[in-house]
Amino acid sequence: KNFRDNLKKSERRLRKAGTLAVRFHQKPEEVADFISAVLSVERRSWKELAGTSITTNPIQEGLYRRFLTSAAENGWLLGTVLSVDDNPLAYAMGFIFENIYYNEKASYDESMRASGAGSYIYLPIIEELYRRGVRLFDFMGKCEEFKMRWTQATYTRTTWMLYNNSVGGNLLRAKHAAGRLLDRIKGGKDDSEQSPGGDDPRPAGA
Repeated sequence: KNFRDNLKKSERRLRKAGTLAVRFHQKPEEVADFISAVLSVERRSWKELAGTSITTNPIQEGLYRRFLTSAAENGWLLGTVLSVDDNPLAYAMGFIFENIYYNEKASYDESMRASGAGSYIYLPIIEELYRRGVRLFDFMGKCEEFKMRWTQATYTRTTWMLYNNSVGGNLLRAKHAAGRLLDRIKGGKDDSEQSPGGDDPRPAGA
């Protein structure tokens, strides 16, 4: 109940700030506008200062520019932009494949943190997925606190790395082994990670 109330408060704050709009981008001709909104939000997100935003990684930006067009052509793309007075405040980059929505990447304008725009954007997405009959929403990644507000369902993912017996393969294996050891020292990370998902994309009580 508290979470639902917070979503309603977020909507009121956003509407008070101006004209609230949510736009879904899915066609190839809509990709350019979506990428422009994504990069605009990323530059104003906390990730920019942390050096983890798309705009600070030319390789990652190039990958998304190429893949989003391909995804749209194949009917997979569901890019969502939340804006107030035509100013993008939050986005979610998602893909629908075999009736599953994969939440690849999302961010919000850090100056609008108090409005709850970063959480609120998922409400219209879930409603749209439910309207389309998409039955599984996969947040992907680790079970972060903001994701677990939406679901109690999790699954375990195990990644297997295969290396060839070459100088490059051996170096890469050593690099990954050192990384895993460092992760375990820092926080007990395992090769198996829990990720949030759910078999019904509606918020609790909806």
